[in-house]
Amino acid sequence: MKKFVLITFMIIATMMVTFFTSCSKDEVAKNNSQSSETPVAKTANRLAYGQQVKLIKVSEEKTLGSFSRYFEVEISNLSSNKLVTIYHKMRNNTWQDFGLQFSRYASNGNEIWVGTFQEPFEGYADKFAVKYTVNGITYWDNNGGNNYTFLQSETPAVLFGNNINVLKTNDVEFFSIGGASTIFQVKADVRNIAYQKEVKVIYTTDNWATNQTFYLGYNLTPYANTNFENWTGFTELSSTVNRVEFAIVYKVNGVEYWDNNYGKNYVYVK
Repeated sequence: MKKFVLITFMIIATMMVTFFTSCSKDEVAKNNSQSSETPVAKTANRLAYGQQVKLIKVSEEKTLGSFSRYFEVEISNLSSNKLVTIYHKMRNNTWQDFGLQFSRYASNGNEIWVGTFQEPFEGYADKFAVKYTVNGITYWDNNGGNNYTFLQSETPAVLFGNNINVLKTNDVEFFSIGGASTIFQVKADVRNIAYQKEVKVIYTTDNWATNQTFYLGYNLTPYANTNFENWTGFTELSSTVNRVEFAIVYKVNGVEYWDNNYGKNYVYVK
């Protein structure tokens, strides 16, 4: 019993230090509050008019002896038979196709394709583009003809596609702290548009009969590329809560940017 209490205290203490030390980026940490906003109403098509394929995100982590790169892409669903690849330059000056796999649908019927690839240190060069072949036609997102540039780094790195400014990371967790409480933690990546910014989570535990808000704080662990930041925060829920639906809002320079999982909101189940 003593061991459990000690571990629980250490988890909470670590999270509290991370959150409150991070608040210097946002000046003041705000308490949970009731929100009148409805995340599902903030649906937006990430593809521009006439655009058929778009890079959403690439991230990289260094593992022992290799780099691991994750890609996420949105495409318009033009046919059931299609091929979506990352066309990547290699260090030997050749270009290779890395195939992506279907992940899920957006609320507007577009498709999200993803892939994770591992290469030894000498593998990747720093240039790539997104390629979508369907109905005998190949569509590209090559950053306006310049290709995307993503350098290898000793520390984690992230790059968003054009006009993408906030995305949830995979680090969404429930922490049981015993008794009647559970900690719900969310992390998000944002494009560093300006120093002063606000990042928050709007969530519901009762299918939007009610909803609440909690704020994220700047994570002091930086990415290699300073154009992007990681923000993290948590809230305390009843231990009886088994399902949370949420979206992330990033406000900077008076403008709000939303990540609501392509119009479907994120759903986390214990």
